[in-house]
Amino acid sequence: MVHTAESSAAPEELFRRVAALGGKRGWLSWNWAWQIRAVIDRILGGPGLQPGRRHPTDLAVDDPVDWWVVEEIRSPERLRLYSRMKLPGEGWLEFRVARTPSGGSKLVQMALFEPSGLFGRLYWWGLYLPHRIILGGLAGEVVRAAGFEPATPSSGD
Repeated sequence: MVHTAESSAAPEELFRRVAALGGKRGWLSWNWAWQIRAVIDRILGGPGLQPGRRHPTDLAVDDPVDWWVVEEIRSPERLRLYSRMKLPGEGWLEFRVARTPSGGSKLVQMALFEPSGLFGRLYWWGLYLPHRIILGGLAGEVVRAAGFEPATPSSGD
């Protein structure tokens, strides 16, 4: 699942907003839905929103970001988070930031999932629409948090 948004913000500024997601600041878009998912994860034996973040703005490989862990970070171009949630498969949330020809930036946000068996496929497709809505708003909100209204966000698969 891919969502994009363009901004007149410099890539470095946009990436700072991506790297500040989670923890006490929350997830900017549909934060209450992220909270509900965290409660469900805790009930299932997962980490929920714990342990939060090591630092409110700085990230390094292996740092926790709520139920994610930083798998890769290349500032200001890429942040890849691996899910520690109880899932029927493995999940990642990846953000890429690139400079546009106009001098602004483009955010590409990808939710990736490798299902385990039939239940994993049912889980992913059963939650496709909620994921689309919740994650779809995130790219635009990150751009707005950078202080610039986004160009029309778009979605793709």
